[in-house]
Amino acid sequence: MFERLPSNWMLVIKSIGYWFWLIPVLGIPLSYYWSLNSQYANAWSWLVVLVVFGVIPLLDFIIGRDPANPDEAVQVPQMEQQGYYRLLSLITVPALLGMLGWSGWVFVNHEAWSWVGQLGWVLSVGTVTGAIGITVAHEFIHKDPQLEQNAGGLLLAAVCYGGFKIEHVRGHHVHVSTPEDASSSRYGQSLYAFLPHAYVHNFLNAWKLEAERLKRKNLPALHWRNELIGWYAVSALFLLGFSLAFG
Repeated sequence: MFERLPSNWMLVIKSIGYWFWLIPVLGIPLSYYWSLNSQYANAWSWLVVLVVFGVIPLLDFIIGRDPANPDEAVQVPQMEQQGYYRLLSLITVPALLGMLGWSGWVFVNHEAWSWVGQLGWVLSVGTVTGAIGITVAHEFIHKDPQLEQNAGGLLLAAVCYGGFKIEHVRGHHVHVSTPEDASSSRYGQSLYAFLPHAYVHNFLNAWKLEAERLKRKNLPALHWRNELIGWYAVSALFLLGFSLAFG
């Protein structure tokens, strides 16, 4: 659909299209409100799952390939200087964390759902924090400013994936598509075999990388400056906070 449009036009269209990340985020409260007093309350809790894994892939197929990439020499430096893109990414942090907290309250207080509705709600919220949260966090951890670095770590800690902040940049990008890379699947490996292997070995590799970094500073691995310990401590605080607030 867009293959014949000039690159400059595509960049303008995408600068607006990036706001589409709000669709699944807003789908969470909408699915809740539409379930109120509905005889299909359990079905509404699955709305975001249906949109993300059904509607969006269909639209992606219809729209087709995006052939435009910004010019590295001219357009990328210009875009880096625009506060628009920085603001657009940073507002995902309060939006996603606020949605996560509110969703916890809904989960324990909404009595219209059976276990089917509750399962749909958990998967819907997990889809948003995973698909959008990890994607934005991935961009943050490639940035230099400390604000973006911390924002990326916070979003990853919210889904208990803090090790990604360390392993992705210092492990994956060094060993990409080699046997040492936990984030590259083996030839012929299924998704279901790859995912648990990647999660476990990402954590182990992150611990190894942090231990090596601290060793160069003559510090032990079990030290408060171990970034891996810090981000998983934040994940534990999320667990504690939700437990105290909602039981």
